[in-house]
Amino acid sequence: MNYVISLGGSIINSGKINIKFLKAFRDLILSFSKKGHRFFIVTGGGKPARDAQAAAKSVAKITPEDLDRIGIAATKINAELLRAIF
Repeated sequence: MNYVISLGGSIINSGKINIKFLKAFRDLILSFSKKGHRFFIVTGGGKPARDAQAAAKSVAKITPEDLDRIGIAATKINAELLRAIF
């Protein structure tokens, strides 16, 4: 069976990376994977994305496209973190 999990970036990092959650999440996913289940995990940028976007807006007039790029960069960091722990 295949599953898609939308793992909000704020669960991963609400200002500090939630290591306790990540350990438990990893253990849970690996336990089901050993039984033949497959997972596709999608994440967001969380608080770091919102903080960086807010900082950019407070310094200069920022285009919506640039705000998107900032959010995407934060999302990529969370995705890379998840990739690495698995």
